[in-house]
Amino acid sequence: AHTYADNGTYSVVVGVTDDDDGIGSNNADHQVGNVAPEITVLNLDCARIPEDGVATLSGAIVTKGESDTHEVAIDWGDGSTDSAALDAGARAFSVSHRYLDDNPTGTPSDAYTIGVTVSDDDGDSDADTTAVTVENLPPVVDAGPDQMVYEDATVTLPPATFTDAGTQDTHTAAIDWGDGMVDTVMVFGMGGSGSVSGVHVYPDPGTYIVTIAVTDDDDGSGADTMTVKAVHGFLRFCGFAEDANEGVQVQEGARIVCSLGANGRLDVQKSAAIT
Repeated sequence: AHTYADNGTYSVVVGVTDDDDGIGSNNADHQVGNVAPEITVLNLDCARIPEDGVATLSGAIVTKGESDTHEVAIDWGDGSTDSAALDAGARAFSVSHRYLDDNPTGTPSDAYTIGVTVSDDDGDSDADTTAVTVENLPPVVDAGPDQMVYEDATVTLPPATFTDAGTQDTHTAAIDWGDGMVDTVMVFGMGGSGSVSGVHVYPDPGTYIVTIAVTDDDDGSGADTMTVKAVHGFLRFCGFAEDANEGVQVQEGARIVCSLGANGRLDVQKSAAIT
């Protein structure tokens, strides 16, 4: 009995020698067929990963060809492929892949079917599949520092920033100014980070909680808040063209007396402490 390590055509020679050194022999060709490899183990290190996470696929094969070499081809299900070469005698493999996003858009998670094909150097193969679920992560928003502004002046917020593990995600943003006004604003940036800015006017003094919300294309949303305190600014005399005091500015802390009614229709004296 004999075991052939590889397929092929072998010339088998049989010789018989008697006790007087007489030798007789004969030969015949023996065909050894190839046996395809078989995938016996296929494992993922985790069944669910976040976007931009790494999945590691490992597997094991059996083969009758002890001297065969093998090629492992992997289709990750997201348009990416990998391959690994196994030398003669190698029976296991491990390959990692990073999933940048969960596709298609508009879903909180998506499942990818991973296809694995193992081929030997004689062209025979075996295939198997497994699956991984990639979950969307919401953007993380930093609204920036609190601010103090003057009432009735245009406020330009320093850009709020955000990061997103999904480097292929697109984003929209909205600013709730805390006074009943909400603006949809442009987002600047790509590749997993960006900024949001906006302008607003607070007509009345007060303390306002501003909320900046950023939403990705898979409906993941993140938000952060900042406080804007609108205070009295410079006060201006309001009068008529003939009033000598028209346009005079008074700083905070001053005390003034306004005389209204220069046209004769009003005769009101008002004294006010300006704070």
